Amino acid sequence: MMKKKILDCGKVVVFVLLVVFALEGTSRLLMAQDNYIKYSGFYAEKEPFDVLFFGSSRMMDGVYPMELWENYGITSYNMAQHCERLRITYWQIVQAIRVNKPRVIVVDVSIHEDGKISAADESEVSFLHQSLDHMPTSLSKYRAIRDILEDDVDAFEYIVPLTMYHNRWDTLDEAERPEQDPVLKGTEYRIATQFFEHSDWSAEECASLEEYEMEYFRRIIELCEKEKIPCVFTVMPSLWISEDPQECAKINSMEAYAGSLGIPFFNFAKEDEMINYQTDFYDKSHLNASGAMKITNILGAYLCEQYDLPAAKKDRTTKKWMEAEEAYLASRREVYEAIKADNYPLDYLTLINRDDVEYVIQISDPDCMDLFWIRPILQEMGVDTERASRGEYIYRTAGIPDSWVNNSAENPPALTVWVYDKNMELLDTAYFVTQ
Repeated sequence: MMKKKILDCGKVVVFVLLVVFALEGTSRLLMAQDNYIKYSGFYAEKEPFDVLFFGSSRMMDGVYPMELWENYGITSYNMAQHCERLRITYWQIVQAIRVNKPRVIVVDVSIHEDGKISAADESEVSFLHQSLDHMPTSLSKYRAIRDILEDDVDAFEYIVPLTMYHNRWDTLDEAERPEQDPVLKGTEYRIATQFFEHSDWSAEECASLEEYEMEYFRRIIELCEKEKIPCVFTVMPSLWISEDPQECAKINSMEAYAGSLGIPFFNFAKEDEMINYQTDFYDKSHLNASGAMKITNILGAYLCEQYDLPAAKKDRTTKKWMEAEEAYLASRREVYEAIKADNYPLDYLTLINRDDVEYVIQISDPDCMDLFWIRPILQEMGVDTERASRGEYIYRTAGIPDSWVNNSAENPPALTVWVYDKNMELLDTAYFVTQ
């Protein structure tokens, strides 16, 4: 009799597990595809990452993992998500390190509001699916949901996402399902550029923060100490922050607290001399590709130096990451081609403003020098704008002979750009009509 009861209990447990796995698989099949793309590469990786990045969309747009691999040999994944409060980030870290425990964690605290999310926070209630739906069903996920949401929000649709996505059966297209290992490793490109005036950090004093405002900042620190994972904090460049004295004072307090514990804290919104406000912003809160490359390289050099991460790619030439790099470079070329086809010269110049390429620029129409955007980006690239105004070839690096520049057009376009690698091999040629 006892044996039969044990057998029956076992059957019930197996049945429940099968139902959970079925719901999990179906939810994952039906969930929004951009969410699937965002995290699938993280769950597919079996080897430990060197670095995991966490935070809001400012981090997601501010650090490019494949550039860290290409330039520094660092394997990383960008786990940051839109509108993510620090309370949510804490639970993201709890989940992530159970799946893949990295050597270093970098957390952006640009959005440090630690309150629970209520039904009144309509946009955040929606965005929360992007932060939680990828997590496998577990007690930890349930605890996270109960900790993040106020009682006036229906928690069930986060515990079982299928209840939200069930009506997508009719629109599910096999051809639209993404590859398992996405090219960008969790980040996203912001290509356009907006021009802003330089904005000074608007407060030097520290705010007196309530305990709830520091709770999850401290909990992240305690979690990393417990797991013996070094953590680094950042504040990404944002005019919304630097122009708000109250926000600046709160971040000053967090930086002071981290400093008292010897924890690195990079406030890029304050120490912003490496950012150009006229070339590096997509909008007031997010960096474009030019700004992201600068932050990526600053962090890459620091992480290699401070945490003994591989400083050269030859140290980490795993097949999977080399294949990912090839896919990434191909994807980047596609972006360049699309920009050229759409005749967006500013976006093209912003993207090629990199340390690993050389370029030659010719401006055949002096009138285009009167365009509001041309001088700031040329100056950022180190181009002599006076020579450019005279229609001369302008070189980033001396030593590229005129014979290497192939401009056989009888009526050359207003702006021509030749891009070379460090071995002076021609990588690309772009022609633009300016207005």
